Amino acid sequence: MMAHVTSPSTSPSGATETTRHLRAAMFVDFDNVYIGLRRLDPAAAEAFASDPGHWLSELETGSDADGDFTRRFLVRSCYLNPSVFSQFRPNFTRAGFQVVDCPSLTQQGKSSADINLVLDAVDALAAQTRYEEIVIVSADADFTPLAQRCRADDRRVTIITASPAASAYRAVADTVITADDLAELVTGASTDGDDEHHAPAPAPAQAPSRSRGGRGRRSGTTTSAGTSAAGATGASAGTAAAETGDVLDATETLEATEAAEASGTAGATTTPSGTASKPKTSRASGSRSRKASGTGPLEPSEIVVPERAAPPKATAPPAAPLSPVARRAVLKRVLSADRPLTLGSVAQAAQKADPSVADDSWGGTGGFAAWLAQEVPEVGASSRPPGHVWDAKRFGEADLPGAAVADTDPSALQRQVINVTDVPGLSAENYRALLTTLADDVAAHPFERAATSRRVRNACQDAGVPVGRSTVNFVISGILYGGTELGDSPSAADLAAAFADNVVGLCRGARMELTPGDVAALRAWVGGGLIED
Repeated sequence: MMAHVTSPSTSPSGATETTRHLRAAMFVDFDNVYIGLRRLDPAAAEAFASDPGHWLSELETGSDADGDFTRRFLVRSCYLNPSVFSQFRPNFTRAGFQVVDCPSLTQQGKSSADINLVLDAVDALAAQTRYEEIVIVSADADFTPLAQRCRADDRRVTIITASPAASAYRAVADTVITADDLAELVTGASTDGDDEHHAPAPAPAQAPSRSRGGRGRRSGTTTSAGTSAAGATGASAGTAAAETGDVLDATETLEATEAAEASGTAGATTTPSGTASKPKTSRASGSRSRKASGTGPLEPSEIVVPERAAPPKATAPPAAPLSPVARRAVLKRVLSADRPLTLGSVAQAAQKADPSVADDSWGGTGGFAAWLAQEVPEVGASSRPPGHVWDAKRFGEADLPGAAVADTDPSALQRQVINVTDVPGLSAENYRALLTTLADDVAAHPFERAATSRRVRNACQDAGVPVGRSTVNFVISGILYGGTELGDSPSAADLAAAFADNVVGLCRGARMELTPGDVAALRAWVGGGLIED
């Protein structure tokens, strides 16, 4: 197999790094993506169709647990129905796509996009050029055999969806970009921004830079407090300047103050939010002002000489990882997952990468959970059975399967539905609270998916309901896919019925056999008791 092409680069520390270059082939099922995205977020659907060059460039660069990489999309194919979506054809042609017209060939309006896409993808596998990554842009689970074929040929598989995708389809992919991720990618707006009240804890500095499926890195990486990396750098520079000022002699202090006063900004500082704060007036600066104004001479006793700052204490360098290979494998597994993973599966990934890592009780730490906390602190973990590990930047404990039913005993049916369809494991009471809060929000504010999701999550958490952002997004998406328009201010009962219908549809799509009693129990559960049959 041909090796990945790498090129050297120099990091700020002077160390030489390599950037991987992946040869990729992209196949876009336009009808599937546009229709699915339009149900979820019409603005995102228009952005996807109108400016494919933007989101394509976002996907061309990124980073993961193995470092930075770039994609070269050597094949860019888009399959669309010209009788319905011909107005978008020039946009993809201009972005370098080969657009394949797939008109309807049946009375039911079924186009030939699927078969054309599969034939071209199989041809790409047999091509003289070895494409190291196959990117399938579609939520259609009919492409599962194609993804399996690509994986069996040792190709990296990335799936980009705009609507719920079957678990079996997602399971064969190395990377899954979900509908929420895609909406953020095409619009450039973050869907997981937090206000100050609900800002997460700062991520450790050693957390690797990454993007969903290798999406482009923005120029300023947002920190948990809402400031950008550029802003954080500025704050650090301001702190360094203040520390330097502490060791100036009296003459330098007075000269610096005089120059600052002449410009009208003496001692002004900038807060992390970017607003200027008023300077603190020292005795020295006040005396200098009096001398300059002629109100009195500067007395020697009035000169304040700042104390010299003590030199920083030497700190020991951080200890090297017990197993860099296992750490890298864990990060790659967790950061590429589209949900929290079980503790056992992550432990297996670590042992597969380094069979000796579990020797001596995981390097003397006492167990995998303790090893994980010590060696990979940037990920979140919970030891509550069966135990989970997640990307702390995207998920929290409220996003764990069954997180909100810890104080209840879920039925066997509920457990099966959660495992098969990824429906959030909320209790009926918490589903009721979420749906009621959502109904109140859309009645008080215009519906805008990202803003609505954030407000509902915040309101639920303020009320003591442990609901994560991804859970709210799942419920909103289910309601929208069920055909209910949130802009029409539906009641909580209407929302409950729409979401329950969507969940039942997901179960049947996964070939679960449901009796009428099962359907009634599901509707009562995910509807929070709001549905009046």
